[in-house]
Formats: sequence, structure tokens, C-alpha cells
Amino acid sequence: MDYTAVSMNNPSNNESHEDQIKFSQYSPETCGRGFFAYGLTLSLMFTTYMFFVGGTDQTFSKFYFSYLKFERFGISTKSASWGIILYWLSYIVRFILFSLSTPV
Repeated sequence: MDYTAVSMNNPSNNESHEDQIKFSQYSPETCGRGFFAYGLTLSLMFTTYMFFVGGTDQTFSKFYFSYLKFERFGISTKSASWGIILYWLSYIVRFILFSLSTPV
């Protein structure tokens, strides 16, 4: 393999801290490595995703409980509560599987 393009020097030794561009930690440029439009797009996508996913989880669990309590099914409050517990346990399983699948 040809390693001529790879620098073996530590970049922190070559660059002074005054030469680096400083961004606010709340600026979209921080996420986009200096590109405002890219960072803003990532920030908006993340915010939208969290709004819909978080809101959907909470809303669906409340809907699911009231759906299970619908009188046509004849399910008791205790059984409907177990349905909600199983619903949230499925999230724990999903979290564990996701944690195991991501590289360290």
C-alpha cells in the first residue's frame, strides 16, 4: 500500500489553536463542519425526526391503552396495562438489538 498521502505528524502539533475557526456550539456550522446550509439541514432533519418519533411513541401508547379498553373487546384495565407494558418492553428489546448492532 502507498502511504505517501498520509501524514504521520500529529495535526495538533502543526496547527496553532489561533488558526482554527471557532464556532458556537449551538451553531449549525458546528454540525456541518463549517458549512452553514449543510449543518442547518442536518439540524432540521434531526429536530423533525425527534418530534415525530417522540410524539408518535407517546401518542400511540395512550391511543393503544384506550383502544384496548374499548368495550367491544371486553378487556380489563389490568390487561390493558399489561398490553402497554409489553409495548414499552418491545422498545427495550429494540434498543438492545440496536446497541449490539452498532460498531464500537
